[in-house]
Amino acid sequence: MQVDESYFGKRRSKQPQHIVVGAKDTTTGRIALRITDSRDRQPLEQFVQDYIVAGSLVASDKWWAYDELELLGYAHESWNHSKGRFAGTNQGENIWSVTKRHAREAVRRKNPDETARLSLPRMDGKS
Repeated sequence: MQVDESYFGKRRSKQPQHIVVGAKDTTTGRIALRITDSRDRQPLEQFVQDYIVAGSLVASDKWWAYDELELLGYAHESWNHSKGRFAGTNQGENIWSVTKRHAREAVRRKNPDETARLSLPRMDGKS
């Protein structure tokens, strides 16, 4: 499982940007996304607990909010992007290019219902 977060929205507009956290199952290709209010530890850990089965290996960047995932029962691998290490998080990072492209196309078509396709069930099969 690869986990990452990103900002959505234009920085130059007067509207606030939204933070979205996402996870990708590298085996099945399934993704889960959630809009959150911050990049702090609590909302990111809650997302991991809600969408990733305990005991799974979680790969992330070196963001400090992921540092205690092992205490929650996850194996954790972190990749330091500032040192050019991306290999373990490439698929997680790819979530953002695909999702942002899809969002831009939905806005261009002025069809807000398109964003509903981004809502996915839990990756462990639970509702």
